[in-house]
Amino acid sequence: MTIMDDRGGIIGSYQENPSFVKINGMIYKEDGTEWMPIETPGSVNSFEIVTKDGEKIVSYQEGWMPLEWGTRFKTNTPILSFSSNVAEIPKIIVFGFCAATLNHRSN
Repeated sequence: MTIMDDRGGIIGSYQENPSFVKINGMIYKEDGTEWMPIETPGSVNSFEIVTKDGEKIVSYQEGWMPLEWGTRFKTNTPILSFSSNVAEIPKIIVFGFCAATLNHRSN
């Protein structure tokens, strides 16, 4: 999968490794260097994306949420929580990854 910005420029890519149970692959920078290894648990209800350098980019959670969240979110709404220091390009890449890999799941 190739990930592009709003002007059509390539900002990253994702290569998935075959797996029947979990999402497993690598997000690459625009120059082709390895950047964010992806390995989710089989349930895909909760996972984090961390760079090869150990920088936490985002956490993903869906399923049981605290009761008080019910006034803000529909039941089982997927929640992406970005670390405070994440730049725009990694955010776009993570949104693209999630849209492509989780689009078959229903809320």
